Order: sequence, then structure tokens, then C-alpha cells
Amino acid sequence: MAFRVAVLYAPIDEPYMQQFDKHLQRLKRGFVRVWHTGQILPGNNRDLDVADQVENSRIVAVLVSADYLAMDECHSPAIYNATVNAALGIQTLIPIIARSCNWEQSPLGHLAPIPDNANPISQCDDQDAAWKHVAAHIAKALSEITSSIPGEAERKRRELTGDTCDSSSVAILEVWFDNKSQIFYLQDFNSIGRLSQNSIVILHPQISRRHCIIAQQVGGFFICDLNSSCGTSVNGNQLTATGLRHGDNIMLGSVKATFRIIRKSASGKCST
Repeated sequence: MAFRVAVLYAPIDEPYMQQFDKHLQRLKRGFVRVWHTGQILPGNNRDLDVADQVENSRIVAVLVSADYLAMDECHSPAIYNATVNAALGIQTLIPIIARSCNWEQSPLGHLAPIPDNANPISQCDDQDAAWKHVAAHIAKALSEITSSIPGEAERKRRELTGDTCDSSSVAILEVWFDNKSQIFYLQDFNSIGRLSQNSIVILHPQISRRHCIIAQQVGGFFICDLNSSCGTSVNGNQLTATGLRHGDNIMLGSVKATFRIIRKSASGKCST
């Protein structure tokens, strides 16, 4: 059985990928198939290719730089989907700090980076040693996957399944703060936080810049905390990730919210 690894990076960081690829050769000669964005053919849709490879790869590595953080891809459903999968334990998402940047404030900022000290590889005196360390980390992650119980990932996904929406319904998040409520209509991928780049912006001191993600996958809606300062809980249980069901009460720090699935009437209007 071959395991797939996808590596994402900005085009300007191709030299770093070339160095990384040399250190992946031992894995590639074994049971690992490595795909990277430099393999996208001219004329192909990068967004579609990336989404497909990320969805079908057990490990997703990102060469992080200011150029990659500036790309829409860094804030795309593909990355958010991988983030949710990583929190559920069914995929591994690894930020590799290639060049100095403010990666902590990105959608990847809640993840443990490599090198372990987050020292950019571009600033390492011995870059070969740094890439060797990164490759060893990938190999270790693959080893942990192969030693895991068969079907464990899918079992966990089924345990955390949430409610789904179809063409006759919509999902909403009702949020209470400043003595008033506000209703947000949820899409398939929703990032919540104080930063303006989030799809749902909540300006409250207990909401982190990137606080959590609510996403709809095959198993229904999930909520995934992004290592927020004040945490996320559902029905009183502090969590990293869990499925969401109609009527679930959510606490984003001290901000109250409720997840609901509402039905559309024949006229297309929404009703409870």
C-alpha cells in the first residue's frame, strides 16, 4: 500500500522544494508517493489540482513563507479541510518554515512547525541538516500511520459525525455578544475569529484572531478549535474537534453561540 504525501508551496520557493525533494528520495523509493505543486501541468487549474491532492493525501506539508501566506490557497477550503482532518486525527498537516514570516497568525499558526524551534530553514547554517530533520519528521509521521489500528481514522470520523445540510435546508450560527444576537449563514467552510480575513468576524476580546473552523464534510458539520487562547466548547465540553448537531450550544471563550439546521419553505425562505 502506497501512502501519499502532498507538498504545497509558493512558486518562488521552488528552490526549497528541490532541496527538500532530494531528502525525500529514500521514502519515494519505498512505499511513499510524493506530489508537489511544482508538478502541476501548464494549463491545469491549480486550485482543483491542489484540492484533489490534499483530499487524497495522508500527509500534507506546506513550505511556509510570506509568499505562500499571501496566496489565496493558504486560506482556501483545501487548507481548512486539512485542518479539520488533522484535528480529527485522520490526516497530518505539517507547516515547514522555509523563510521568515508571520506564520503564527496564519491558518497554520495553531500547528506544531518544523524545524521544531520554528527557525526558518533559510536562516540555518547547515540547510542540508535542516532538510534531513524535516524528512525524518515526515518518515516518523508515516511510521505512526502504518502502526495505527486499521480503520481507526474512519472510526473516529464516524464517532464525531454531525448533522448535514441538503438543498432543502441551511445551517446557521446564532452568536450573542454585546447584548444582542447575530445570525451567520454557514457555508461548507467557515473560519471564525477577529481577523478580517475570516468568513465570520467576531470582534470580542475572548475571540482569538483565528479562533475555530466550522466545516461541512462527508460526515456532516464539524467544529475545530485552532488552539485559541480562550478555547472552544460544545454543550459544556472543552474540545479540539467534534461533530455539530442541531441545537448544540457553543462557547467561543465567553461568547455564546448556537448551531442550527433550518428548513427552507416552498418559497425558498428559511424557517425553524
